[in-house]
Amino acid sequence: MWKKPLRYLLPYPVIYSAVLLAVTVSVLLFYRNIDHTFEELTDAFLRYQSDNIEEFARNIEVRAVQLVPDRPVETLKHNPALRERLNRILSLFSTKSYRYVYMLRLDDSGKLRYVADGSFEVGERGVFGQKFDPDSDAWLKALRSGEPVYRIQDNFTGLWITYYYPMKIWQKKRYLLVFDISLTMLESFKTLILPIRGLLKTISAVLIALLALSLLWAVLFYFQRRKNSIDPLTRLYNRNMLDEVRHRLDLRKTSVILADMDHFKRINDRYGHDTGDAVLRHAARILMRMTRPEDILIRYGGEEFLIFINGVESREDVIEIAYRIHNAFSMHPMRYNGHELQITVSMGVVPTPGATMDLSEAILMADKMLYIAKTTGRNKVVIFGEEKNAPRPLLYHEIEESIREERIFFLYQPIYDAESMELAKYEVLARIRDKEGNVHLPNEFIPVIRGTGAYREMSKHLINDALALIREKGVSLSINFDINDFLDETLFETIYDSFERCEGLTRQLTIELLEENPVHDMKGLENKIRQLKELDIEIAIDDYGKGYAGLEYILAFRPHILKVDRYLVSRVFSHPHVPAILESIVTTCRRIGIKTVAEGIDNELQLQKMRQLGFDYLQGFYLGKPSEKLVEEERRQ
Repeated sequence: MWKKPLRYLLPYPVIYSAVLLAVTVSVLLFYRNIDHTFEELTDAFLRYQSDNIEEFARNIEVRAVQLVPDRPVETLKHNPALRERLNRILSLFSTKSYRYVYMLRLDDSGKLRYVADGSFEVGERGVFGQKFDPDSDAWLKALRSGEPVYRIQDNFTGLWITYYYPMKIWQKKRYLLVFDISLTMLESFKTLILPIRGLLKTISAVLIALLALSLLWAVLFYFQRRKNSIDPLTRLYNRNMLDEVRHRLDLRKTSVILADMDHFKRINDRYGHDTGDAVLRHAARILMRMTRPEDILIRYGGEEFLIFINGVESREDVIEIAYRIHNAFSMHPMRYNGHELQITVSMGVVPTPGATMDLSEAILMADKMLYIAKTTGRNKVVIFGEEKNAPRPLLYHEIEESIREERIFFLYQPIYDAESMELAKYEVLARIRDKEGNVHLPNEFIPVIRGTGAYREMSKHLINDALALIREKGVSLSINFDINDFLDETLFETIYDSFERCEGLTRQLTIELLEENPVHDMKGLENKIRQLKELDIEIAIDDYGKGYAGLEYILAFRPHILKVDRYLVSRVFSHPHVPAILESIVTTCRRIGIKTVAEGIDNELQLQKMRQLGFDYLQGFYLGKPSEKLVEEERRQ
């Protein structure tokens, strides 16, 4: 955790002399048994490289499945551009140390063939479909066991280790990632040690004395500087370090990223400050893992982190790094005190400040990009220079005007019965079309107007349209409300009066409860839910399994339906515990008389898995995207 702060808190001469002396004295202590020492160093380095490569391989898997979700052979065979993009992904992890990085597949005849190759030397890369002749059966062992396997080379000049990683995506036991690690560094180190054994013995006393003095000086200096410049919670730099590093940054080769934890206040309010502190430490660990020693991490504010990416001049590479950091948060949910929290971040990125900005201006611009990311839905990356492509947040008067001019409209997403696969109902989704014709999602306008007259007017419009559609078409509909909306007495009276006047239609209506903020009056809310149930309205808890929706609401509201969030559905094949979790949710709900809905189904495999697990209803883009027309109307056209 301290490698980045240590680099800047200790003066360079102390660092270099201490490292040199430590290495030299270590060699002296082991000079009588240099071969044994070298074996120990080799084993330690091997473990270190294995950990690194597994992390690289997982990152490549994520990028590969994003690029080619399924049927990789057929897709890549007919798409040279896609193959080149896959090669480029692999090349991001190829260096002089990782000389060869390539992907293989086992074809139906038992032969290995290239899928992609991002090796350091372009001229040595294999091409798609080219046969690969292995020199050992290590690859076969890796595929059969499903676990990574490494092999120490003894017959290839310049290579030390070949690492075989069985990929977990596409067809298991068919695809391998292979990394060849160069022997140059270790061989050079070994060659250096042997000739200087005698010299090391002669000067050992002097070196040990110098080492002791240097380390004493460094430790005293370090602890004093750390006290002033290190954030004690995250162990990253604090804002005091900005003045220290300002003169070290070349903005022609330094990119500025400002990251902010989404909904952090909500976490503190619901789970307490201890959990909030744990979230910040979790974020710091991810940032440390996803950046390099030469990059600089600063805890800039309460839940804001300032990141300087050094030495990367390519705008595309900086953007790639930013998205890699952003995706790491989604890939690593946090578990604390029995809770699993899905932490997301919003990020503003200034890839190349160059000579047009000083450091303060670059940070200010990153903050503006961050503001756009947070006001247009959060959990996204906004790049300076591309912010015009991000949707502009609507202002209150624009939303109010859109509602008044009836530019608010509704989409209908079908929900199907899992057993018969017949249409069961529709979920109603609100949208706003601005004067330029751009369509805005709910997270771009609802937070702005919640609790206002405009929000009440929009809710009334939603209810009246839903009831009219039920009356006209005879369909069943599901509409969304934030769980705290019903504590707004004026809004609840409006909602309740509309439902009461159309009591006969409410049997075909479901209200889905969302949670944007913690509930502070659970008893009052229970009473409101009971009144709605008396009108024969079904109550559903939405987004179950992600964020804050928990067993408390099931016990308090006794809902008719539980909608399992897409977060769990999307991980049913990638996380070993998710199928068991989903099965337990379905089983428990069935025993207490609650129907279950699986949201976010994106492919046939997920569809069949959810039916197998026993869900009552299914919803997702694979089954039907939100549309202004009902399914029957689309079919007629």
